[in-house]
Amino acid sequence: MTSRSETERRHERATHRYAARVGRLHRASRRPPCTHRWPGHRGGDAAAACQRRRPTSGGIWFQGESIVGKRKHEITRSGIARTFQNVRLFPEMTALENVMVGADAHHKTSVIGALFRLPRHWREERSGRNRSMELLRFVGIERRAGEVSRSLSYGEQRRLEIARALATNPTLLCLDEPAAGFNPAEKADLLALIRRIRDTGVTILLIEHDMRLVMGVTDRIVVLEFGKKIAEGTPHEVRDNPAVIAAYLGVPADAA
Repeated sequence: MTSRSETERRHERATHRYAARVGRLHRASRRPPCTHRWPGHRGGDAAAACQRRRPTSGGIWFQGESIVGKRKHEITRSGIARTFQNVRLFPEMTALENVMVGADAHHKTSVIGALFRLPRHWREERSGRNRSMELLRFVGIERRAGEVSRSLSYGEQRRLEIARALATNPTLLCLDEPAAGFNPAEKADLLALIRRIRDTGVTILLIEHDMRLVMGVTDRIVVLEFGKKIAEGTPHEVRDNPAVIAAYLGVPADAA
C-alpha cells in the first residue's frame, strides 16, 4: 500500500471459494504510510474477489466498518475505488465523460433535478467537469479529453481508468495489475504516477506481479500463494524471504 492518510483496511480470514481452489486472506491489517502489494498465484485474485464479491466466510472492514454485503456504489461512497486487470471503459464516451462518471459518485442531484436542470445539477455538473479535467491533466492525457476512449492507446486507457477511479475521491485505491501489457518505459511512467497519487494522501493497494515495479513503489508487501499469506514485510525483508524465493523461482523452501 501507499499512503499518507489514516486509512485502515482489515481482512480477517476472508475466504473466497473458486471451482477448484480456495483463496484466503488469513489476516491483513495495515495503517499507512504504506503501499501494499498482493502478489502470488491466485492470491491476488482472492484479494480482488473479496473487494467485489461477498466472501464465502470471514469478513472485511474498512475504516472500522464492515463492507461485506454492501452494494458497489455504497463501497465507492465509503472511500474505496478500483481499476481492473482488463480495462473497462465506456468506449463510445470521451475521455472527459468517462472521468465525469466517476465524479458523479458523490453528486446529490435527484432524477427530477437532472431532468429539469435545477441549479444544483448545474453546480455539480460544472464541478465534476472541472475536477475531471484536473485529473486528466494529473495522469497526463488532458490533450485527449475530447476523444472517445476506444481511440486512445492501451497505455492511455490505463491512465484514463485510474483518473476515473480518482474522480470518486477515494481514501483507498485498489490497482489490479495496472502494469499488465506495459513496456519498460510505460512501467517507469506508471511508477511515477503511483508515487504522485500516494503523495496526495491516497492509500494504494497494488496487486501486481512485476517485482521491479513493486520494489520501486511499495512501502510494505504481502505475498500470497494460492490464497495463503507466505510473507509480509518491507521490500527488503520480502525480497530475501526463503518462502518467496521458493514460490517465484520454483525451488524447495528449505533449499532457498
